[in-house]
Amino acid sequence: SLHTSRAKELLNKWNLDVHGRSYVFRFDQHFTQGQSQAFLNDFFNDPQVQESLPVCKGRGDWGPLGKVGAIQVERLRTSELRLDFFDRLESCGVARNGSIAKCFDVQCGEVLASDKLRLMLLDESAEEWEVFSASE
Repeated sequence: SLHTSRAKELLNKWNLDVHGRSYVFRFDQHFTQGQSQAFLNDFFNDPQVQESLPVCKGRGDWGPLGKVGAIQVERLRTSELRLDFFDRLESCGVARNGSIAKCFDVQCGEVLASDKLRLMLLDESAEEWEVFSASE
């Protein structure tokens, strides 16, 4: 739950208490992996979702998502069970004392990276780019 004191502490730590939004949508039909693209396309084009999920168009500027014409789906590996996997973020300076390290704003394509984690994930020229392999 997002209402426990621990959850509120973590939301505050990551500045999501003011900038984060949480929504619940219900889907009660049979689903298979092969339907992922159609499901996501229908989901993001649903009028209720369109109304409920504004997207950030710039610093402090929110607007409607608009019609979604194409969806790209990539199944992620979810087999990493050891928390020491994340220790590399501390050792390379992406995180400090459990918090993500900030950096000067860097434009990475359409995304403005203002912390070292985003920079590590989006900018191939970043020093931290190769901390994790592509398979990880």
